[in-house]
Amino acid sequence: MTPHAMSYAVAGLAHGLLPYRDFLLLHPPGIAIALFPFLAGVQAIRAYRGFRPYSPDHLPVIGRDPRVDGLVHACGHEGAGVGLAPATAELVTRDLKGEPGPAAFAVERFTGGPT
Repeated sequence: MTPHAMSYAVAGLAHGLLPYRDFLLLHPPGIAIALFPFLAGVQAIRAYRGFRPYSPDHLPVIGRDPRVDGLVHACGHEGAGVGLAPATAELVTRDLKGEPGPAAFAVERFTGGPT
């Protein structure tokens, strides 16, 4: 829950396939009320739903793609993209200057190396 001026925003995240996936997608207000009963009398103004992009190993992909000239990846941060934006920007900047980035974030970990 995030407090805003005169209101609250309730946010949640389900990652992967959960046994209650369909229930979570169809009934999020009920879940919020079960967790925070005082919300039962609050009128929802808007709701958002979306995907959290992630990579198979749950680490972001940051750096040049050796297969496509000029393509630089900065993606797959799951739900931490905003918080990791300054560090990601630093790594992309270093990459653009020709400094190698951490191998843990390189696209090559999925492609088997440069092609």
